[in-house]
Amino acid sequence: MIGGLILGDGGFSTVILRGIGPSLVSAGITNALADPVIELHNGNGDLIDTNDNWMDDPNMQVISEAGLAPTDPNEAALYEILPAGAYTAILSGAGGTSGVGLVESYNTD
Repeated sequence: MIGGLILGDGGFSTVILRGIGPSLVSAGITNALADPVIELHNGNGDLIDTNDNWMDDPNMQVISEAGLAPTDPNEAALYEILPAGAYTAILSGAGGTSGVGLVESYNTD
């Protein structure tokens, strides 16, 4: 899955990106992505950051304190401070797995 976001106003924005899969089962989604991996790329396609299992992210405490911690430890999340511009989030399954997933982006400024 590919999601895009554009940050404007010329300054910096604090964002949290989430890759959700396992917790979708409780919403009645079948074939949910069991182990999502999220990547963030800049407008040139360069990889900025990636995460598999949000609790392994060095900023997991910030994500949790923002009230945006995924409910399943296999889900993915990133905390970033980004300059204005266009970005792409890519959600995939660890090990090449597939399923239904959700990409979320939150501006936490």
